[in-house]
Amino acid sequence: MNIEKSLAYKLKSYVNENNYPFHMPGHKRNAPQQIKAMMQDIYSFDLTEVDGTDELYNAEGIIKEAMDNVAEIYGADKTYFLINGSTSGILAAINACCNGKKYIVMASNSHISAYHAVEVCGVKPVFIKPERMLPYEIYSSVKTEEVLNSIESLEELPAAVYITSPTYDGVISDIASIAKAVHKYNIPLIVDEAHGAHLNFFNRYAHTGVDSALDSGADLVIQSLHKTLPALTQTAILHLKSNLIEFDRIKRYLKVFSSSSPSYILMSAIDLAVRYMDEEAGDSLVNLFKLQNNFRKKAKKLKYIEIWEPAKVYQYDFTKFIIGIKDKSLADKLGMSGNEIKRYLKQSKIELEMSGSSYALALMGIGDTKEGFNKLFVALKELDKIIDSAVKNNQKLLNKTDVDITDKLDRLHRLNNFAVKDYVYAYPPGIPIALPGEFLNNEKIKEIEEYIRSGANIIGI
Repeated sequence: MNIEKSLAYKLKSYVNENNYPFHMPGHKRNAPQQIKAMMQDIYSFDLTEVDGTDELYNAEGIIKEAMDNVAEIYGADKTYFLINGSTSGILAAINACCNGKKYIVMASNSHISAYHAVEVCGVKPVFIKPERMLPYEIYSSVKTEEVLNSIESLEELPAAVYITSPTYDGVISDIASIAKAVHKYNIPLIVDEAHGAHLNFFNRYAHTGVDSALDSGADLVIQSLHKTLPALTQTAILHLKSNLIEFDRIKRYLKVFSSSSPSYILMSAIDLAVRYMDEEAGDSLVNLFKLQNNFRKKAKKLKYIEIWEPAKVYQYDFTKFIIGIKDKSLADKLGMSGNEIKRYLKQSKIELEMSGSSYALALMGIGDTKEGFNKLFVALKELDKIIDSAVKNNQKLLNKTDVDITDKLDRLHRLNNFAVKDYVYAYPPGIPIALPGEFLNNEKIKEIEEYIRSGANIIGI
C-alpha cells in the first residue's frame, strides 16, 4: 500500500505544519486526557447493533442511558444523538413540525440545510430578514416584533418559527422573548444553535450571563458539539423541551434523514464530550473566559486592526472573533480584505475559520490555550505594524491571487437578470444568497462578486 498517497498521510502532513487552529472543531487537536484515553483505540469499539450495544433509533439500553444523561445535563425533556451533524437534526425538526401546514416563519440568514428541509416538506417559507450591521454587513439579531409581524401577516398559523442563534458570526437573539410571543399562538420555536453548545456551560461556571436557547424557552434546539466542545466532527444533538411537538414524529424523521448505520465512535464522542463539560471543565471554562477577555482588551490597543463586537444586538457570543480594519475606507485603499487578513495570519502559522470580503473570523473552543491567544495577538500586532508602514509609504497590501478569477467573474456577470437553477451560497457560512428560480439582480451580483474577489468558495454558479 502506497501510504504516502493516502488521505490520512496528507492530513498528518498538514497537522505537522503546526498551524494553530482558530477554527472548529473545538478540541483544537488538544482533547482532554480523559477523552483521549477512552478514544485511543477507536477500532475496538467500532461496533454495530448486536446484543449489548443497544440501537440508536430504538434505544432501550446503554445508548438510552447516555442520551438521558445528556438531556438531564442540558435540561431537555428528550435528547437525541445526531451522527450526521446538525444538518440531519434541522431536516428532522422542520419536517416533524410541518405536518400538513402551509407556512413556516424563518429567518433568511438560515443555513442551507434549513432551506433544503423546507423544500423537502413542501412548506412555504415566510422570511424574516434581519438587518445587516455596518461596517462588516453582519446579520443582526432577529427581533420579536419581526416574528410577530410575520405570523400575523398570514391567513393561517405557521407550522413553526425557525431562527439561528448564535449565528456563525456570534450574534444572539432574544430567544426568551420570541418563545414567549410564539407560544401564545401555540407555535413551536426551532432554534439552530449549532454554534452554541457551549453557552450553558460557560454561563454555569464563568457566569457569562449568556443563556442557551433551551434555557430560554425554545421547543426544539439543534447543537453541533464539535464546533466548540471536545467532540469529533459530525457530532451533534437535538433537544426537545415542549408539549407542542410529538417526540415520535421527530424520531420518525431522524430515521429518514440519518444513516441506518450510526457510528458508535461518534456516539461515544458525544457522550464523553458532554460528561467532560459537565463534570471536569469548570476551571478550564473560567480560564478560557478570562483569556478571551484579556485578548480583547489587548487588541483594543492596536492602531488599525480591531476585534469587532456589534453593539446593537441582544447578546454576543464571546467565542467568535471578528477581525477587521477599523477604517473601512483605509481597508479599501490598502486592498486589505478579510481574505488578506487570513493570508497574513496563515504566514504566522495561524489558521482562521473563515474570511469574507471585509473581515476574517476566528473561533475559540474548549481546546484553546494561553499560548494560542498570545500567538494570535503577536501576529495581529505584527500585521498592525505592516499596515502602518504601508500607510506611511502609500502602498497597497493586496496580494495577487494564485487563482485567476477572471473566468468566474465573466460567468457571473453573464448571469445578470437570469434565474439561477440551484441555491447560490458561499461556503462557509452556507447561507443562501439566491434561491432556485430567483433572478440575479445587480445587488446580488455585487454581493457574489465580493465573495469571489475575497477568495470564498461559491456554490451554485
